[in-house]
Amino acid sequence: MSGPPAIAARDLRLDLDGLPVLGGVDLELAPGELVALVGPSGCGKSTLLSVLAGLREPDAGEVLLDGRPAPRRLGRLTLMPQSDALLPWRTVAENAAVGSRLRGASRAAARAEAGRTLARLGLAGFEDHYPHALSGGMRQRAALARTLLGGAAAWLLDEPFGALDALTRADLQGVLAAAWAERGPTCLLVTHDLDEALLLADRVLVSGPRPARVTAEVAVDLPRPRTLADTARPQFAALRGRLLGALELAGALA
Repeated sequence: MSGPPAIAARDLRLDLDGLPVLGGVDLELAPGELVALVGPSGCGKSTLLSVLAGLREPDAGEVLLDGRPAPRRLGRLTLMPQSDALLPWRTVAENAAVGSRLRGASRAAARAEAGRTLARLGLAGFEDHYPHALSGGMRQRAALARTLLGGAAAWLLDEPFGALDALTRADLQGVLAAAWAERGPTCLLVTHDLDEALLLADRVLVSGPRPARVTAEVAVDLPRPRTLADTARPQFAALRGRLLGALELAGALA
C-alpha cells in the first residue's frame, strides 16, 4: 500500500446491552480496494459497518479516513444496508437521486443522472413507480443505484444481495463489479456467501464468533474480470478451501 489507507480501524471495541460486539477490530483498506468480510451470523459485522459509517461510536479505538482520525464521518461513506431501505413515499428515481440532491444538484440534473443509472441497472421505465410496486430484486437494484449515486469515495455494503434468488444475485454481483471497476471506490463488503466474496474481493477478512475481530486474511489472486464460470476452476476451489480453513480455525463453523 502506497500512502495512507482510505479506511482504517484501530482496536475498535463496543458493548451493546452488556454484550461485547466488537472485540478489538483492526483493519486497513487501500484506496480503491474491494475487501470482503465474512464470519458467522451475529458476530458483529453489521455493527462494525455502522461504526465505520459514523452511525454508532465505539467504546474504544478509532476510525481513520485517508490516514487521519475521523471523529465526524457521518456522510463521508455510503452505507448500503441489508434491507433496501427505500423511502416508500418517494419514487424509484427520487430514491436513487437522494445523494445527488444532498450534494446540491438541481432536481432536473439529479433526475437525469438517476435515469441513466437506473437504465444501466435494468430499471428503465420504472423511474416513476413507488417501491411497493417493485419486486425484491428490483428494489435492490434501486438501492444499488442510490449507492452508486451517493457521491462518497467509499462504499460499505452489508449483505446487499443476501435475500435474493441465485440468478438475480449473480446478475447484481456483475453489476456491482462493473460499477466498482468503473468508479474505483474503496469498498468493504460484508457477506455470508464465500463464492461472492471470492468473486468480488481483492482480499477476504475472516471474523470468528462475537465479538467481531479480524483473525485471518485470504488474498484473492485471481485475474479480473471474474465470472460465475471461475467458481468451477481449480484455483477458485483452492481459495475456497483456504477460506473455509480460516473460518474453521476462527471457530466460525459448527
